[in-house]
Parts: sequence; structure tokens; C-alpha cells
Amino acid sequence: MGYNYQPLLEDVIIPDITETYFLKDVNLLTSLFTDMPAAWRKGGPVISKTMRTAVTSNVSDYDRTDVNPESGDSTFVQAYWNKKYTHSAFEVHGIDINEAKNGGLTTITDLIKDAAAVEYAQFRQKLFANLYAMLKADIDSAATYSDAALSRSTYTTLASFEDSTDTAITLALLRTAKNTILLNENTMSDQYIHLMEQAVMNVFNPLAAALHTWNTEGVKGASYAAGHQIAGSWEGNDVVTIPGMTTGDTFLLRPQDVYVYNHRPFEIEQVESGKDSAKFVIRAGFNLFVDNPGLQGKQTSKD
Repeated sequence: MGYNYQPLLEDVIIPDITETYFLKDVNLLTSLFTDMPAAWRKGGPVISKTMRTAVTSNVSDYDRTDVNPESGDSTFVQAYWNKKYTHSAFEVHGIDINEAKNGGLTTITDLIKDAAAVEYAQFRQKLFANLYAMLKADIDSAATYSDAALSRSTYTTLASFEDSTDTAITLALLRTAKNTILLNENTMSDQYIHLMEQAVMNVFNPLAAALHTWNTEGVKGASYAAGHQIAGSWEGNDVVTIPGMTTGDTFLLRPQDVYVYNHRPFEIEQVESGKDSAKFVIRAGFNLFVDNPGLQGKQTSKD
């Protein structure tokens, strides 16, 4: 393997990549959504969650003939998500390292650091694409829920509000999503955020501004970490975007129901390259899943 750069990785390069890039990405997710509680973090290949899918209640009015009513009941099912792992690799050629020696260790460090940063950009793109795919799969009205393949027609509380009509975004469409969810699910409006893809946001911004319903400062934005765009607040709900979204998508989400779990810490490890180079592998494990999917909304194919 030639020279061992693992101490250099652990002392200099990994902390720099972590502080400069990775932690901003993690903070982006945990500032918008919810870090999975430690009590739920179990070993094994899956993340599991017991879901309440139905409630029966004998609530009623009563008079002087009152007798104790029977207790209600709940129906539970087990959802689970397979843990997702992401890896990538980069290398620095031995010729480049040799020719950098006159510059000392700093120049060699810069070579590896630059290669790590370039590859991390690709790693980040895949990571966010995975997380967004998980979010989109959990918020659905027809496809099964979680890797347990729970039927949303059997368990109707797992079906989200969905509008997949190919049409231009309007404020009326966004209000319809919110009003439908709030009316049917008895949740509070101020618990939600709009997660909006950039192209949709470009159309939405002037519509909201024209009606003077647009606050560019945001409502909860001050608590968010740097690294993502806070578009502002519209009618009491922050409007934000994250990397990896599909063109034309917008969501109405209750962040307390969207969980992020970094189950394998970010690492960079030097490995045998089999040739005249120093090769390194990047690894991390992330999952995102949605509790209470019936309280969320998804609108797709908007422009």
C-alpha cells in the first residue's frame, strides 16, 4: 500500500471535511427534521417502528343514567426500513505525490484534501438523493408503506394527501393541500413547513409576493443551521428547499414526524489500491423515514 496516510486522514483531512462539509449537511437535515431518539436506535439491519393504524372509541354524551363505558382499542402494525449505506472512493496517484514532495507534507496533504473534497461532493449528491427518495416513498397515497410493504388501502391512516396532476403551481393548490390535511387530521397549521423544489419555488415566490403574503425573514428560520435555503414564510409556514428534490415537487410536512438517523458515522479509510496510488474509501449510513404519513402531503408534476 506504500505510505500509510491514515494518521494524516484522522488528524487533518477527516476533521476538515467533517467540519467544512459533512456537519453542515447533517445540521441541515436535523435543523429541518427530527434526529431519531436514542431509545429507538437498535442493532440489526432494520429500523423498526410500531404504528397505530386505527383507534376505536366509545366516547359519547351521558345523563343521570350514566354507567361506565367500555374502553376503546387501537390497532398496531410493525413498519420497518432497511438500513441504507453509501460509499465512494477516490485516489491520488503516486506520481503526483512524488512530484509534490518538494513542497513537503503540506503539499501532499493538500492533494489528498482536494481529492477528498471533490469526491465528497459526489458522495453528498448520492446521499441526498437517497434521503429524498426515502421521504418521497413514505409520503404516498397508493404505494405500500416502508420496507414492510404495509398496504395503505388496508391501513388508510398511512395514506398521505397527494396531488399528482401535471399543472402550474398556484397558491390555491397549496392552500387546498393544507386545508385538506388540517380538516381531516385535526392537526395545527403552525406545525408544518413547505418543502419546495427550486423550480416550483421560482414560480411560487412572485405569486405570494403579489398578494403580500410573503415574509422573507421566515418564522422559525432563525433556528435553522446554515447550508440550506430558507425561502421565507408563507401564511405562517416556512418555505424551504433541500438538495436532491425531483423537479416539480412540493411537500407539506410536519417536521416532528420526519426522522433522520445517521446509523453509520462518516469515515474515510485508506485501502489497498493495487497500483501506484493512495486510495481512500468514504462511507456513511443514513436513513430518513416518516412517522404518521397520513398527516403529510405531497404535490408532484408542478411547474
